[in-house]
Amino acid sequence: MSTAGVTMIGMPSTGKSTYLAALYQALSSPPRASAPRLARQPETRAYLEELRQAWLRGEPMGRTSSNSGELVELDVEFPEGPGSVRLAVPDIAGETFENIVVKRRADGTATELVHEADGLLLFTHPDHQRPRVTIAALKQMQDLVGDDAAPLPGDGETPFDPRGLPGEVHLIELLQWAVRARRKGGGSDARPSRVAFMISAWDRAGDRPPGDWLAVKMPMLRSFLDAQQDRLVVQTYGVCAQGGDYDAEPIADRRPRERAYTLLPDGSRSDDLTGPLRWAALG
Repeated sequence: MSTAGVTMIGMPSTGKSTYLAALYQALSSPPRASAPRLARQPETRAYLEELRQAWLRGEPMGRTSSNSGELVELDVEFPEGPGSVRLAVPDIAGETFENIVVKRRADGTATELVHEADGLLLFTHPDHQRPRVTIAALKQMQDLVGDDAAPLPGDGETPFDPRGLPGEVHLIELLQWAVRARRKGGGSDARPSRVAFMISAWDRAGDRPPGDWLAVKMPMLRSFLDAQQDRLVVQTYGVCAQGGDYDAEPIADRRPRERAYTLLPDGSRSDDLTGPLRWAALG
């Protein structure tokens, strides 16, 4: 049986740990004989169990997890074939990927995992996109305020901080790093990388298909992906891994299989959280 590899990447607070917790729950307790399952117990079982229990209690991951910095790997078996998939998570918190954007410093382990992977799971969150202000709108505001408006307290130059860039800029930076990592060492591997683009907290993102959301909310990223089709093959998914708003809904009272779901590229809903993983690994 062949084993394909997928690496999970994404900036901090983009839903990676919640998805991992829900995925581990689904793989640990498969709902039917034909459902994907763990091929073997992971070495980081204690950490994953901590995440899973927090997820079952309906608690935010960041408030309960010790957030181990070690590499997390899950071996997933698909009983109906065509093989197994190893999911590698080099940094569940996301600081490694933030450093790539902010400090231009890439971690060697993460780079090697991306280089060797058959595909990627790239996470974002609806809160990481921001409303666009057009030049025309700025001109209109200037006309309303006038040139003699008193400056606000604290007005002045603000030091540039890459963390303040729009989320789609961060994603483009990560994808450019991934493309470089894929071709690390000057190899001639011309195979495009499969990227499952994962939009977390999909219950807050609206009712349009995931690809339409991406085109409307992150047009710069959409244009970048269109220009990189020879290097990146992308499928866009919506993911609701926690099952709703922690503060507004009694999430823990719902059955686990009723909480988490993915929205497929065609806009249909699926309770199989491994769908994006299977596609990224095996196509």
